[in-house]
Amino acid sequence: MSHEFESGFLVKEAAWHKLGRVIEEAPTVEEGIRLAGLDWKVNMEKLFLADGRATTQRAVVRETDKSILGYGGENWTPLQNVAAFGFFNDFLKTGEVQLETAGSLRQGQRIWVLAKIKSAKGEAVKGDPIQRYFMLSNAHTRGIAVSVGFTDVRIVCKNTLAIAEGSTSSKLLRVTHSANVAENLDEVKRIINFSTKGFQADLQKMERLAKTRINKKDIQNFVEVIFFDPRTLDTKRTQNKLSFITDKINQLIEEGLGADIKGVKGTAYGLYQATTEYLTHYDGKDYEQRLDKLWNGANKTRNEKALGYLLAA
Repeated sequence: MSHEFESGFLVKEAAWHKLGRVIEEAPTVEEGIRLAGLDWKVNMEKLFLADGRATTQRAVVRETDKSILGYGGENWTPLQNVAAFGFFNDFLKTGEVQLETAGSLRQGQRIWVLAKIKSAKGEAVKGDPIQRYFMLSNAHTRGIAVSVGFTDVRIVCKNTLAIAEGSTSSKLLRVTHSANVAENLDEVKRIINFSTKGFQADLQKMERLAKTRINKKDIQNFVEVIFFDPRTLDTKRTQNKLSFITDKINQLIEEGLGADIKGVKGTAYGLYQATTEYLTHYDGKDYEQRLDKLWNGANKTRNEKALGYLLAA
């Protein structure tokens, strides 16, 4: 493992990111926080100048090993890991939701919890099931808000989809680190409960893509728009990278996971699946980096942009 991944668990089988310990049964909140290696707290400690004067900035310090995970100002309030897991308690009590994976990246700087909504499962193309989850991700430093919302996973290759794009209530919600961050999450619960009702509508978007035929020129245009700034397309370096990504996505359209399912190949749905497979399996030096880029970085936006582009076509 590289330094990006610190700890984590997955239920029953490894996901596309292949991170963490595989367990047989979905855990409770109390078990989950321990299995994920997240049973620790952070404290806010004052920072001082070399001459001994106190500053308005504070360090985010992990209790267990005294490591500094980040920094925050006077009004910045950390969301403790126990509160992040506690957010899922009411959902688990219904029996309709179970914890699926959780863990820590960058030596504790970033954490995530992913829960499966059991009843939110369907097929846009026969034989290609999609499962809805919701996720909470948090950073123990200023400048990155708590994100809570839906993500959908194509079971055939375990890649993460941005199916909820276009639905205001389904997009990842951002909660700032303030004194009432825990209360804000209660409001998010209400929104997520409402949003689960839109799962079938989101599947219809995928069905629409499955009915849209594409050609090689469509794929070329798509890669240019999704992966590049048009102002840089005339440089040799960009052209080489454009050619590489286009060739890889074309290969995944023909040979990628699930490409042999009837109704996938030659459609906008197949192009979108090839793109998400590229982002989750190939774009980055290792699984840890790909996971962080997709959930917290540039590829989360790129995934959403790809879906929006294809739905608008």
